[in-house]
Amino acid sequence: MNENRKKIGVLDSGVGGLTVVKELEQLLPNEDIVYFGDNKNCPYGNRTADNIVEIAHNTIGFLQNKSIKAVVVACNTTSSLIHRFEKEYPFPIFSIIKPAAQYVVRHNLPSVGVIATQLTINTGAYKRLIHEGNANIAVYGEPSHNLAALVDSGKFDMDAITEEISVHMNHLLQQHPVKHVIYGCTHYPIVADVFEKAAPEVHFINPAFEQAKAVAEYLKEHNLLNDADGHSFDIYMSGSASVYEAILQRLEIKTPANIYCV
Repeated sequence: MNENRKKIGVLDSGVGGLTVVKELEQLLPNEDIVYFGDNKNCPYGNRTADNIVEIAHNTIGFLQNKSIKAVVVACNTTSSLIHRFEKEYPFPIFSIIKPAAQYVVRHNLPSVGVIATQLTINTGAYKRLIHEGNANIAVYGEPSHNLAALVDSGKFDMDAITEEISVHMNHLLQQHPVKHVIYGCTHYPIVADVFEKAAPEVHFINPAFEQAKAVAEYLKEHNLLNDADGHSFDIYMSGSASVYEAILQRLEIKTPANIYCV
């Protein structure tokens, strides 16, 4: 198969990576996308690093059989461990953390908060990558054990989600009154309106957009853009199709998706 016509593979622990698909759809409207949502193992952030790497290998192996030209790791927890597996494959693997860290450095922000899963915070990946570009930027992490799972359930228990976000944003801002906060989990932009209401004075940075830009730039630079009209979108998941349909609608993703349970 012509390399240009191969698909972009996207992986996540559940529905959160659909926030990246939304950005890819807007920037790369001709690209075919195959998505794997590992709902049965969500949330990743409460698992061990070795377990996450094992899951990543299994998921990438699944996507590799779908004729892909790149893998987009739309999961911050998995991206925080990307150095342990990214060089083992014959196609590029894109972290969601790196382009967000580059955004912070590029804009020379004096400080930034990161709200994410416990494992993402524990790895220190955001702080390390930001400090590689500018060691003077202060980076403050705020872990949430529950928010990713609350969103991934698709129930949208807004009382519980609002409480979880309010507790963590208040805790972060009371200790460190930052003006910029990174969504350190792709599930979080799905409830961006709740974050913005909880902290209207904060500018929230969405790594999904920065990652999609990095993918678009790479494909263009390496002459890998799909020049065919239209595109396909296949979802393979271990969760509920109705939850995916609800998230697709909430995110206003326009491309009709074929959803398969695996």
